[in-house]
Amino acid sequence: LFFILLSLCGTVKEPAGFSPVPFFYFFFFLVIFCIIETVISIENKTTQKAKDKKVTDKELIEKVHRGNKEALGSIISRYYDDIYRFCLYLTGQETDSYDITQEVFLRFIKYVSSYRHRNLKGYLLIIARNLCRDYFYHRKETACMEEAAWLGREDKHLNDLEDSLLLRQALQKLPIEQREIILMRSYEQLPFHEIARITGCPLSTAKSRFRLGVKSLRKILEDSNEQKH
Repeated sequence: LFFILLSLCGTVKEPAGFSPVPFFYFFFFLVIFCIIETVISIENKTTQKAKDKKVTDKELIEKVHRGNKEALGSIISRYYDDIYRFCLYLTGQETDSYDITQEVFLRFIKYVSSYRHRNLKGYLLIIARNLCRDYFYHRKETACMEEAAWLGREDKHLNDLEDSLLLRQALQKLPIEQREIILMRSYEQLPFHEIARITGCPLSTAKSRFRLGVKSLRKILEDSNEQKH
């Protein structure tokens, strides 16, 4: 290959009896082989992701209990975005929400051997909820958390960003008891009986907090729209 490159540049002459053709074919097939390997690797990863979606939480937990680390990674991949969004909407702080989400899964990994719950997502939300409450306590912001502003991520459209920012700022003005139930019901789509179990309150209380929270949120958004105009 070295002599081929030099001969193309016209700097040296090929040695007697040297033919670049075999080297050219070798190089050509090597490139083709690498391309095929890359395509196969991408297809395998895509297939694995599709398989992960079909595997139930119960099956993943059973694999984890047998020492399968890939199953643990699948659980984290499946629920990371949901837990992060819950923490972000609850705390109103993007950077801190990343840290809390990381801690949620670190605790899950630490105690996964003793996990016996039926609802994996609900279990992770319990951890996230407790860590968020610890977050408010340690920062001594419980009294003023209604003032928290959400910085948010970039959205593709400015209008989407404005609407998203307005909603998250409005959520920060709700009491945390109402806010967390609205998030679990509207964003995580959990049934009320599961929300009541996670928050440790009666079913009727969970429903009442949701109704009051939605009513207050609607009023906050209406007032914001009137101020704009």
